[in-house]
Amino acid sequence: MREFVLRVSEDIYPAEAVLNTCYLFLERAYFFVEREKTGMKVLKIHIRPKENAGAPRALKALRGAFLDELVYSSLRCTLARENRKIREFIVGSALYAQAGFSKDELFLSPSADYEEDPLGIAKTLKRRRGKKTSQTI
Repeated sequence: MREFVLRVSEDIYPAEAVLNTCYLFLERAYFFVEREKTGMKVLKIHIRPKENAGAPRALKALRGAFLDELVYSSLRCTLARENRKIREFIVGSALYAQAGFSKDELFLSPSADYEEDPLGIAKTLKRRRGKKTSQTI
């Protein structure tokens, strides 16, 4: 049975995205993930297809599908991290509304100003990542 090895930089793909992708492919392959000891943030992924998938074309197809899913999983992790505060605000608002409190009682102080933007909602994506722009929503 054949296997292949992928080296993935954690600077590009978070470890969480790599592990999520491996989990999605558990029915199709066996995985062994280790961190390289080079001092760099690199994950080494050993992938061995399950039954009757050792043909070169099948390996190439599995590798391509895995890499495609890794891109999608990385994007999902990035979006989840960047939208965490607003998601928590929405869920918190819903839970407190069910408890009988109004949003004004819970989230706004008497001196609150909409321009303060405590959750960072009005920041553009570039500003969230540390690049300054003059655009705001």
